[in-house]
Amino acid sequence: MTSTHLESVLLQLREMIMRGEFPVGSRLMEIPIAQRLNVSRTPVRLALQALAQEGLLVYMPQRGFVVKAYTVKEIVDAVDVRGRLEAMACAMLAGIGLSHEQTALIERNLADTRLLAERQDFGPADAEAWRELNGFFHENIVEWSGNQSLTRMVRQFDPIPLVAARNVAATNSNLARIQYTVQQNVYMHALIFDAIRLRQAERAELLMREHVYQGREALRDVLERMAQPSAQAASDVPMLRLVADNN
Repeated sequence: MTSTHLESVLLQLREMIMRGEFPVGSRLMEIPIAQRLNVSRTPVRLALQALAQEGLLVYMPQRGFVVKAYTVKEIVDAVDVRGRLEAMACAMLAGIGLSHEQTALIERNLADTRLLAERQDFGPADAEAWRELNGFFHENIVEWSGNQSLTRMVRQFDPIPLVAARNVAATNSNLARIQYTVQQNVYMHALIFDAIRLRQAERAELLMREHVYQGREALRDVLERMAQPSAQAASDVPMLRLVADNN
């Protein structure tokens, strides 16, 4: 078995869990999964162990690997930690300075984000575009900081529902709210970029911390409202099925 083969199984299984194909608390058994993916049991066993280390699964005696449920507090706390790491990355990148190519990429990212913010008929495709633009902005700041340890630490949050910058909880009922988020975020992104471009490390770090604080509180509000018995939107977003009702 090659490492590439294992990575393929791991990727498929991770995506299946994030799409909500396995209910929270359900047991993931090697043989049915191996048959479903048309692979042997060995890469499935190793993938389950890796996903447990990531936090998507929990190993329970007598039951094996089960899908983990995240509380609102766990998600909000993870966003807070990720934000502090990204704030550090902003300060590091400001110290290094942006290349001409990096500057051009962020300027294009901001221009495309402004177009989304101004759209009159913001729809599902626009929410997907925002997911990509937001991910690009945040992920590249971390990557360009040049600190590999920090980059690895930030990536550890990717499997946690709604924590990574690309994880946008879009439903047909909250598109207007997402566009409002785009409008708020493009303003903050522009300020952060300006501070990094001017090599103002402390200002860049403080702006990112404020940016993440605003996003964290908005996410907390959404999760707490969706956890109410009357809320139906969570079923429209598979990732939200991994969020427990308690906070």
